Amino acid sequence: RQYGALTDNDATAAFDRVLPALCVVTCRQLGMPKQAQRFFFRLLRQMIYTTTTAHGRSNKAYSASANPNIPGQGVMQGGGASLPNYKSQQLPVIKAYESNCVPAVFRHTSKMKDRFRRWVTGFSDDISLLLNELGVKLSGIDQDLPMAQRIRNVIQSNLARYEEYFFTAG
Repeated sequence: RQYGALTDNDATAAFDRVLPALCVVTCRQLGMPKQAQRFFFRLLRQMIYTTTTAHGRSNKAYSASANPNIPGQGVMQGGGASLPNYKSQQLPVIKAYESNCVPAVFRHTSKMKDRFRRWVTGFSDDISLLLNELGVKLSGIDQDLPMAQRIRNVIQSNLARYEEYFFTAG
């Protein structure tokens, strides 16, 4: 048995707050050509959403710029571009988290494989931060404290950093 911690972060209405401009920056980092970045940005900012059912198309519409008092309000939770936008926005957040936070470290039960590290796991707009005893032991943090206290201190530090990175990313 080991001590461990798991914190789930469900970003409330995250799809609606994703800024297309930030997604374009991430696409640039991934090597998308400039012309494609601009097309992507314009497409997201100018897209108009309607609902179509068996009764026909709705006469009301929604768009990211529908309310000029709330600029950059997002691409709508139900929009087809929402999930890829959110995930591309999370890429720099997760990379910063992995570079600066203590991971959970696992060993395969057969012990034939080396240890492997995991910082996060997630689905859609849920991100869970992972931490376990082996990860804390290997980090060497607070060695004079009991393990349960060390886990608590490290997960609080990891969570604070994640929140800073997430806030900074928009």
